[in-house]
Amino acid sequence: MEREQGPVYRFLSIYGNNVGKLVMANFLFLVFNIPSMLIGFAMTLYFLPRINSVFVPDNFYAYMAEAGFKVTEEAGGTDAISQVYYLLILFCVMTLIGSCLVCVGPVQTGFAQLFRNLYRGDDIYWKDDFKKGFKSNIPQALASSVISLILTCVCLLAVSFYGRIEGKFGTIMSVLFTVLLFALSAIQNIVYQLIVTVDLPLMKIYKNAGIFFMMRFVQFGIMCLGAVVLLFVVPFLFLSSFNYFGYGAAILYYLTTAFMFTQFMFAFNAADIINTYIVKPSQAKEEPDIDEGEDNDDTEEEDSDPQEDTEDTETDEEDIAEDE
Repeated sequence: MEREQGPVYRFLSIYGNNVGKLVMANFLFLVFNIPSMLIGFAMTLYFLPRINSVFVPDNFYAYMAEAGFKVTEEAGGTDAISQVYYLLILFCVMTLIGSCLVCVGPVQTGFAQLFRNLYRGDDIYWKDDFKKGFKSNIPQALASSVISLILTCVCLLAVSFYGRIEGKFGTIMSVLFTVLLFALSAIQNIVYQLIVTVDLPLMKIYKNAGIFFMMRFVQFGIMCLGAVVLLFVVPFLFLSSFNYFGYGAAILYYLTTAFMFTQFMFAFNAADIINTYIVKPSQAKEEPDIDEGEDNDDTEEEDSDPQEDTEDTETDEEDIAEDE
């Protein structure tokens, strides 16, 4: 019945049935990622003016004045523009951390564990699930977050460098590295799901994540655009009202919805492809062995623990990576 209803219906159904827990997780995501926000602010303040000179503060004030925004010292116009400027910086920071480009790795695997159990339809106890995902994967999760941070800086540096080169070559290269940045965001979301699901070296996890991304390139591409809408455009629309209600709505949206909805959207699709190409084939290979043991001798049954399906699939994931 779930397949007949379709993945979109199932996604919305799971999210709706667990919305209270996910709202709490969304708030805690912000709390746990305060270090990521500080890094994100530093990156945004450094790279954004280099990517587009409009975001140099003086240029931004001039641009807003040309756009019809009145700038008068007596009326506090400059202060108002400064608020708009730093709110845009904030939106960029939230997009970086919400897309998993800049995040605390172990925190992210804690939430990935929660997302995986939600996808499977298990009863979730978000404190226990989060703690398990956090503690069990610290080395790989930290390494993954460092890799993502370095690659994100490289892509932003390349976009800022080639953006200054006039002509088609500069434009093409800027677009290429922007696309790579979107791809990195999707791959990172898959990586964190793989870390909590399989037992593989980190490089093989990245290899499989890249393969899975290419297998569902269209779906993940749409999700990347959706993430930009959810994390940047929607709050910007609230901001564009230029009143306190709009500011309050943007803050409330970030506190309750933006991050968990975006990340569960990625995690749901990642968990589905992992389940299709890793978990189910592994379970199918184990079933004939169990049946054969029962036919030969009922007393010689092999011990089987259903909770080990995510830990004993190492050879299967290696096969996936090599076959692809």
